[in-house]
Parts: sequence; C-alpha cells; structure tokens
Amino acid sequence: MNQIICIGDRFAGKTHLCLEILNPDGHYIKVVEPDYKFVKSFILDDRGITIAGAMGCIHINFKADLPTGLQTIDLDIIDTLGEIWRKSWQDGNDKRWQETLNKIQTADAVLVILEPYREIINPEKDNLDHFITRQQWIKKFEKWVDFLLKECSQVSHLLICLNKVDLCLINLREEAKKLAYAPHYQPLNWQEKDNYVYHRYFTPVQSQIQRLNQHRENAARFFVTSIYQRDLLELPLIYISSYVLAASIAFPDELPLS
Repeated sequence: MNQIICIGDRFAGKTHLCLEILNPDGHYIKVVEPDYKFVKSFILDDRGITIAGAMGCIHINFKADLPTGLQTIDLDIIDTLGEIWRKSWQDGNDKRWQETLNKIQTADAVLVILEPYREIINPEKDNLDHFITRQQWIKKFEKWVDFLLKECSQVSHLLICLNKVDLCLINLREEAKKLAYAPHYQPLNWQEKDNYVYHRYFTPVQSQIQRLNQHRENAARFFVTSIYQRDLLELPLIYISSYVLAASIAFPDELPLS
C-alpha cells in the first residue's frame, strides 16, 4: 500500500489539510471512501477545533482525473502529532518516536507542512502575533533540513508545502488560477509550478534547500496549500497520484516531472 506521511510544526494545519482532501466537493480528486462527514465528526470538536491525535492513519480510495484518464488510487495518509517534534516529547515517548521515524523512513512520500511567517501575513486576515518571525522561520527550516537529510534521505518524494497561504494573499483565487491543474491543459506545467512556488515563497531558505537537494537523489518539490482553495489543496495529491499510477503499471515515462 502506498503511504503518504504529513509532518510539520504544531499549528501548521496538517490535520485540517488531511481532512479537507476528503471533502466531496473535489475538482480532480474525488474521494470514494472514507466518508468526509463521518471522519470530520471525530476529528473536530463542537467548536470546529482539531482534537489532538484524532486523525492518525487513514486509508483513502479516490478517483484522480489524470492525463491518462480517470484513475482509481488507493493510499494511506498518515497525520503526525505536532508535539512529537518537541525534544521533551521524544525523550518521554521513545517507543512511539521510533515507530514514527520508521513510518517516515519507509513512506512513499513525505509532506512537510509549514505555516507562513509573520512578514508575509496580511494583517487584515489574522493577528501577526500568532506567527513566528521570518528569522525564526528560517531557523526552524534549517532544523527541518537537518532532520530530512538524516531521516528521509531514501524517501522518493519529498513535498514541502507552505500552508495557510490564504492568509498571505490579497487574491487567493488568482494565485490558484495560475497554479491550477487540469488533465489536458495547464497554464504552467509541473516544473514551472515548482519553480514559481520556489522562487516566490521560499527565497529566505534557498541556501538551505540547495543543501537539501545536494544530498538527495530526488529533489524536493514545492507547493502552496490552503483548505479554502480546492485547486491548491489538491495539487500535492495529484502530483503523487501520477507516480502511484506510473509505478502500478510500470510506465516510468509517465512521471510528471520526467
């Protein structure tokens, strides 16, 4: 079974991201099972706040509208607890930490979910004090690079996602339109999308990304995501689906960035 694991800091929005991909209002990803409302009922409390540790591993079956046609894809999405990245938690939960590391190291794809930093937040959309500064964000990213080089050197697909991008943009719809996927025509191909996101959103950490890619056989790929914009939300899963399909039918030439 193909496995995707989501990692990232606390409050980066990992669980909401995993949950919303199940929403039946999909464009090119249509989840057959599990049922969105059923999963949502035990993921969120009465106030709509994520219940810590509620998501875990979930098996999803969905239809992906790919250039090769409508394809059925099965995979497991694993959501990790935000607090596991604290050294104090790791020291007190050694067995669970080692189990998590094993899942990360053996996953087909790792999604690193990042929250935006203060300097790119639109002050009309949220309280800037809720977010770390650009310099703090860079230091956190350096730690992620250290971790990814140590624990994910053999992971085939490393996707780095700047989440909650709706808080940064005046016109989220226009950005989504630029990056949108369509099975038979896209304004930007996958490589162009990757370059655009990399240069627009990740310039503060380009030296760290270069170090990461120098020591990995497969370069990291970059996405921006938001639970409020389906076109952006679906992109990482569509990207991975192309690889899952290609691997299942042994057609390596179908890889989206080949």
